[in-house]
Amino acid sequence: MFTVSLSRPDDIDGWRDAARAHLAAATAPENIVWQVASASDAGAAVAAAPSADLFAADHTVLPPPVATQAPPVPRSFLDLAERVICHSDPTRFALLYRVLFRRAWGGEPDVLRQAADTDMHTLHLLGKCVARERHKMHAFVRFRQSDGVDPEHFYAWFEPEHHTLRLSVPFFVRRFANMRWSIVTPAESAHWDTRQLVFGPGGRKGAGPGEDAMEDLWRVYFANIFNPARLMVDAMTSEMPVKYWKNLPEAPLIQQLVLDAGARASAMVDAEALAEPRFAAVAEHPHAVDARGIPVVQKAADGMGSLGALHAQTRACLACPHAHKATQTVNGEGRVGASLVIVGEQAGDVEDLSGRPFAGPAGEVLRGLLKDADIDTQDVFLTNAVRHFHYEVRGKRRLHKLPDKDMVDRCRQHLFQEIKAVGPQVVLLLGATAGRALRGRAVRVTEERGVVSTTSSGVKVVQSIHPAAVLRADGEKAASLKRDLQSDIALAWRCVNAAVAPS
Repeated sequence: MFTVSLSRPDDIDGWRDAARAHLAAATAPENIVWQVASASDAGAAVAAAPSADLFAADHTVLPPPVATQAPPVPRSFLDLAERVICHSDPTRFALLYRVLFRRAWGGEPDVLRQAADTDMHTLHLLGKCVARERHKMHAFVRFRQSDGVDPEHFYAWFEPEHHTLRLSVPFFVRRFANMRWSIVTPAESAHWDTRQLVFGPGGRKGAGPGEDAMEDLWRVYFANIFNPARLMVDAMTSEMPVKYWKNLPEAPLIQQLVLDAGARASAMVDAEALAEPRFAAVAEHPHAVDARGIPVVQKAADGMGSLGALHAQTRACLACPHAHKATQTVNGEGRVGASLVIVGEQAGDVEDLSGRPFAGPAGEVLRGLLKDADIDTQDVFLTNAVRHFHYEVRGKRRLHKLPDKDMVDRCRQHLFQEIKAVGPQVVLLLGATAGRALRGRAVRVTEERGVVSTTSSGVKVVQSIHPAAVLRADGEKAASLKRDLQSDIALAWRCVNAAVAPS
């Protein structure tokens, strides 16, 4: 009979070394007694003490290795063992070794993959229990500032059911790396001084500092983010079990908040709804709030003639869900009285960062063609159908997403007011989105490009392709598209000259 004494209840390294040596010697599981060296620890009694076992050795004896070696253990099982050993079940060490022995010497090489096996099922249950408690520890540890300590130091008391302190503290080291703190449990404590993590003996509740000012602020915050309309008591107590409440400063508020939830939810339903969605206006556009601090979705007023006033309005607009994700609103650029207004699709990544329309690669193509056509940029006003960058994140890049019909329709009023304020003779539409914005219907660019139409106010309109289409094409196709765009720009400029020519 062999006795293995481990230094701690969660001594994964000691268990692994002993298990490896005994597996190499093909020691049967029933011939090993696993115990924790410190009998005073709450989890020490993992097996009968040596004095209580007539057949146990009075010290650790490892058998000599034999020539035949046990097969290597998969990394996945070692990860599971690291969690299982943190459980308080007194049979955990023996159970882990028994499974490895069955795999190495019991003729069951696939036992680790047998989810229905009784031993493996038990190990997975123990591992899940420990993982769940580690998650709860991450969520429910509450630090208090120690009084009169310089430099400042924070203290937290926690009462885990299992030996999860060492498994959990790496999270706190990463999250509070620049803060000096201690986490104390009944069995053990962890102390971080911003450079080194040290473990010490356990403590008792009440030995740390009392409530500090931050806890009052935390309770105010907790009460204000509590949403009565989304209250589900069973789900709440599942995620925040009642056994943790005794150490949470917000716990005294919970019962009353739950009792008041029905009345508060009814009041929310009866309250007058905002006319427009608010999204993240307070965070992204702090100037667009009313006297109560509620975000205001502003729209261009009918008949607004000032281009500066219009742009001030559009900078505060959050009528589209994607608007709050954009860096800024990208309005048109140019002078009032410009002869030609060129309308693109929407702000892209470069435009979103710079705040200028046609500042990216497609803009370079367009500006080059304007220069080749000898068109004075002082006579051109550049703008877009949609004012905010609509995108999705892929890795480190923000990729353009086509604006949908609702986005285009919401921005139409801004485009109309902008064109009215500029007062051009001709509007050149680049792409289907620009066509839809001005015409209010779907546009087939290949069929309608190069055609001149006239609005009810007498402004000439020319439809063309977007310069981004040139960039997406290759070889002769790109050259052909570029010639089409160049031809449409020349057509629009001829319309400008015809409109301003003396009669």
